[in-house]
Amino acid sequence: VNNKGEGAIARISAVPIDASGNLTVYFLDVGQGDSIFIQTPDGKNILIDSGPNSSYPTLNTFLQSKSITIIDVMVATHPDEDHIGGLDNVLMDYEVLCVYDSGFYKNTQIYQRFRDLVVVEGCPYYNDTDIDPGILNWSSEVIFHLLHINASSPSANDASIVLKMSFGTVDFLLTGDAEKDVETWMLPLY
Repeated sequence: VNNKGEGAIARISAVPIDASGNLTVYFLDVGQGDSIFIQTPDGKNILIDSGPNSSYPTLNTFLQSKSITIIDVMVATHPDEDHIGGLDNVLMDYEVLCVYDSGFYKNTQIYQRFRDLVVVEGCPYYNDTDIDPGILNWSSEVIFHLLHINASSPSANDASIVLKMSFGTVDFLLTGDAEKDVETWMLPLY
């Protein structure tokens, strides 16, 4: 179901999976902002946001310490600098195989540079006009539900990509900066 204009959301149903390997999730200390790095049991590297540009050395050092050279999925939850400020550097320094963006346009140099470098990278790029809520095929062992994406939201925060990641009996809710209205709207659906 996709209600563009009122936000997009998907109902979640229980999907049994075989939790045979390890899922590793790192919440990186990038100061103000967010950066989450996920390694799935089937070897996928997923980066959700990067924190501000000033924190890129922290992110870069972390990725190098894990011998990461490829980012299978990059997610820009929304175009605020404290979430996407370092993604331009990731696009320059690492091979990125696909990018997901809320599609909310913000007229800033940081967001425009990010979008320009996605084009230079030449990888598939998905936003609100390309995807609907539902299960994303990012991993064969971890379920990623796209719960919310809304490029026509009145604010960048409420345009945030919201994901539910499920592995065995463990769930993670990754909300970007979705605010009270989006949270209130999603609660009765789950």
